[in-house]
Amino acid sequence: MHVLRPHLRSSLQLKTTSDHVLAAGFTTSAKAEKQVPTNLKGRSKSSQEWLSRQLADPYVEKAKMSNYR
Repeated sequence: MHVLRPHLRSSLQLKTTSDHVLAAGFTTSAKAEKQVPTNLKGRSKSSQEWLSRQLADPYVEKAKMSNYR
């Protein structure tokens, strides 16, 4: 869990919208939530399906928002 310093806590306001945690000033749209992989050419069917599942995974999305890999 990430702990914010007291002087930074007041400047960062978090909003919870459904399953998405957003920093103040950022919004999501349907286009931003649904990602379609563009680099599927030459990949096997199972790899294409895995990439699609990976992009739709809520844990992966939260990790990206927390600046994890």
